[in-house]
Amino acid sequence: MGDSQVTTQLSRLFDARSAQLNKVFFDNLQVQDPAYKKCFRMEKAMNKGMFEVEDQMTGFSNLSERGQLQESATDRLYSGYKTTWTYADFSLLYEYSEQMLEADMDGLIAKATANLSMRAVDYIDSDFWNMIVNGFGTTTTGDGLYLFDTGHLNARGDTQDNILSNAIDLGYDNVQLLLNLVRKTRDHSGYNYLNLPVKQLWVPPELEWTAMKVFPQAGGSIYNPDNANLATNVVNQKYKGIEIIVTPKITDSNMFVFSAGKDICEVKGKLRRAIRLQHEKKDISKGSYEMMVDVRYDIQAHDWIGLWASPGT
Repeated sequence: MGDSQVTTQLSRLFDARSAQLNKVFFDNLQVQDPAYKKCFRMEKAMNKGMFEVEDQMTGFSNLSERGQLQESATDRLYSGYKTTWTYADFSLLYEYSEQMLEADMDGLIAKATANLSMRAVDYIDSDFWNMIVNGFGTTTTGDGLYLFDTGHLNARGDTQDNILSNAIDLGYDNVQLLLNLVRKTRDHSGYNYLNLPVKQLWVPPELEWTAMKVFPQAGGSIYNPDNANLATNVVNQKYKGIEIIVTPKITDSNMFVFSAGKDICEVKGKLRRAIRLQHEKKDISKGSYEMMVDVRYDIQAHDWIGLWASPGT
């Protein structure tokens, strides 16, 4: 058999294997359930450029009394801070040899392909949670303050807090202090109380059991945890049904976060190009074939409203 026939057979084998590996890759992609999908939005980019800008807007001020034949007070929407998503590519390449292809080592190559899809999803998941973990000292919102901070500014100069001045640990007697901030959250006009829900509690694995005591899940105790008199768990009565999200991506073992839910949380991503798998035919200098996973997106803390946190003590 001539070299040209061998090359042609390898080329056909590569094409057939590539189609099979594509199916392995995307099937594995569909079954993954990373925590970020429950807590954050990854929106499609609105344009094909290298970046996207989103404006924050405030609401109107209060009504004022108008006397007979007097003109009404007027107001306008104020443009707040801007958030810019700058899209970047993230990728990982895997090489396999001509010998592996010829020896029909499909099982090994398929495992590598599945792992590539896992790495892509896990990277995005980590990127979201890093924004939260770093929210006390690195991640900033459009007002220039940390994601979790005191004195968040709106366009009218009013301030609000989504962190207590004194840090607290997660516990039955402590959560009310942070929940008070939830009830006092106003929109960016500075006038309207939002009465936001608390739908999720985000905790590291170290706080999972404490979280389940304070906010019992379905079938859990209705009583105040560790109370000898079996007093009613009033926190659970008020916030019954709160979903506890436990992830090791929260690497601070003491911090915890309340979220008003995925639809309100403004830590979000913009997806410019979805996860894809590319194949490269033989590199004759090394006798190797390549596959590469890549994705293009950005994640920003557009706003702090909808998140309240404590770093713990």
